Amino acid sequence: MAEFVDMCKNANDSKMRELWGRVLAGEIQNPGSFSIRSLFTLKTLLASEAEQFRIVGNLVFQGEFVYRGPDNEAASPFGVTYSSFLTLASCGLVAPDTNAGWKIGKPSDENVLITYEPYLLLFKRFGSPHPMELSAWPLTAVGKELARLIEIRHNWDYVKRLAADQKVLGWRLDLVLTPRGFPPPSDLPTQTRETN
Repeated sequence: MAEFVDMCKNANDSKMRELWGRVLAGEIQNPGSFSIRSLFTLKTLLASEAEQFRIVGNLVFQGEFVYRGPDNEAASPFGVTYSSFLTLASCGLVAPDTNAGWKIGKPSDENVLITYEPYLLLFKRFGSPHPMELSAWPLTAVGKELARLIEIRHNWDYVKRLAADQKVLGWRLDLVLTPRGFPPPSDLPTQTRETN
């Protein structure tokens, strides 16, 4: 607690104080849920960097990947430029590897699921057999911890960008499985699913 107070005492921005409040609430509910490294990163973040990370947090698939597209700019129309990713990489929130990718499934798979928490995106292969491969910016361990602080606002236009890019490669977004109590996305095929 003493370390926590020492780290957050100089937070002047109201949004940064709100983040520290969420960290404290998380630590009260589950002590040790945030590492010292994550707290130190949060302490050194500028409010503008935290805002960039908040936007990135709304674009995370599988709990750790941000789709960047073949041109590294898939997220640009949604507020996250290549420059933003480089800034967040220097903060230790996003891995700086520009060649990072994400392979889903095996060549023989007809369907793959991608999580867009709490939704599931079901893609169906209609082209030649190959796994789905996406260029992505992975979150670091610190980035994953701090992403839990972000209140997600799903961006379905971003999902449509992913789907359009994959359709060219032989994968079609077939269905969005929507948990009960969550609004279904507009203009996408959906089915409500039960949650436990």
